[in-house]
Amino acid sequence: MTGIGRYARNLAHALAGPMPDGPDLLLICSPGSDLDGLAAGGPRVRVSAVCSPDPLWDQVELPLLLERWGAEVYHTPVLPVPVVRVCPTVLTLHDAIPAATPNLCSPSFRSFFDRWIDPSLRVTDHVVTVSEAARSDILSHLGVPPDGISVVYQSIPRAFFKTDDRAVAAVRERHRLSGPYVLFVGSLEPRKGPDRLIATFGRVAQGHPDVTLVLAGSRADPAYPLEAMVRDAGVSGRVRLLGYVDDGDLPALYAGARAFVFPSRAEGFGLPVLEAMAAGTPVAAADIPALRESAGDAALFADPDDETALARAVETLLTDGPQRAALIEQGRRRARSFSPDRQAREMTALYRRVADGEAHADRD
Repeated sequence: MTGIGRYARNLAHALAGPMPDGPDLLLICSPGSDLDGLAAGGPRVRVSAVCSPDPLWDQVELPLLLERWGAEVYHTPVLPVPVVRVCPTVLTLHDAIPAATPNLCSPSFRSFFDRWIDPSLRVTDHVVTVSEAARSDILSHLGVPPDGISVVYQSIPRAFFKTDDRAVAAVRERHRLSGPYVLFVGSLEPRKGPDRLIATFGRVAQGHPDVTLVLAGSRADPAYPLEAMVRDAGVSGRVRLLGYVDDGDLPALYAGARAFVFPSRAEGFGLPVLEAMAAGTPVAAADIPALRESAGDAALFADPDDETALARAVETLLTDGPQRAALIEQGRRRARSFSPDRQAREMTALYRRVADGEAHADRD
């Protein structure tokens, strides 16, 4: 359950919420998915745990299921789209990073993207993306016509707004965290900037001997040399690599942090930034278009490749009481604007337009 999986889960929960004119939902998920509990949410929601990670399943089994179930619209948050078209299809493209900045993606992901993006777009009726910044890149690099793509912002689950001291203490104990810490949450890969964050922390740590840097996330490449980066920065023993952290622990992990830092070099939206804000933690983020759009005026920004600027932002979050308080208040207010109700309303309206043939893009 990482970025795209969490997007799908959050959207499913939003759509399954109390809406008098909400769509009937059939959620297709993998066996054992945490979407199973949504089946008890009311007569509008059914869950079918039949999905397979094999791309051939999408091309062979899925079209048969859509036809059998009489689906009016099929929405997938991930490639590939079935090339056999059974019903109108909506595809969420979270970004165009593999096309815009392929050097920031792994060779295997670039290969997968290059293989499936064109055939998927040929049979997609409408593309949804998660920010205006992502929309601009998709228009520029993937040839989607302007009338064929809409922006629907992601939502922040209510659990991130509801942490308390007991939950924070329990998560601290479970992950053996004592004292103040600076937090990063995300996949540990070059695009996300953990190398810059570790080097930056090497500067900040000198003036804050009690502060720890905590990195929560899996390594995209097991050989990614994080330990060597920590040694080179001179902060051995001051950096905790938690690995993948279960979603149930994330709200309290954010809430317990002194600061959240997200120095990613490329993003479509930047969900962790808003999760941290919802939990009441001040944020320093990379100065890139998608994060400027999602965070608004509620974060400090720095060039992710400028260690001096990034260290200055982190230092401010650790020491400037009035600015910390202002950013915490602004951040909570900003995060609340990305509500599940708003996402559900906008997505439902789009589904209706697609089902009625009003949102189909003309492609050459």
